[in-house]
Amino acid sequence: MAVAYTSTEIAAAIGTFTGGLGGAPDKKRSSDFGKALIVDFHFTQGASQGNVNDTIDILYAPPTYKLYDGLVVWTAGGAGVQLDMGVVDPNNASNNNATKFMNAQNIANAGSQRLTLLGGIQIGTDPQGDQTTGNVPPNYGSGLVTVQLKVVGAGLAAAAQISGWLLVVPGF
Repeated sequence: MAVAYTSTEIAAAIGTFTGGLGGAPDKKRSSDFGKALIVDFHFTQGASQGNVNDTIDILYAPPTYKLYDGLVVWTAGGAGVQLDMGVVDPNNASNNNATKFMNAQNIANAGSQRLTLLGGIQIGTDPQGDQTTGNVPPNYGSGLVTVQLKVVGAGLAAAAQISGWLLVVPGF
């Protein structure tokens, strides 16, 4: 039979106890549940070749959203072209990571890459709202985070196409 203890009883058993926000755990959510979202994206390069380091924004979401799965499919991208998938966090530039979800994939020839992110990866960091780094006005850490593809190595070939889907679950 399970026994429940109050914070006062726990404090008596373990000594010093800080309740409220000061005693909040690092993991603010013990589990994730919500309505899963499928994000469908499509991109076609224009009539001329793209540039190295071009980016393609595929999702704008709150920082607590988690990316669980996805698929990226491409036509021949051109010699030397590689593709990363990462995140740009306007709340805190130190969270930016061009390869957070997919390291450079050679897309010179047509192909695909499945993203299997076991347990999901949160796209940003939990907003604290306390005006520390990444938690300043106007959004206090809750500004939308961008998941994007980045073309590296060479510019994307004219008329090349990139498409796919992401499985995202809203955070709380």
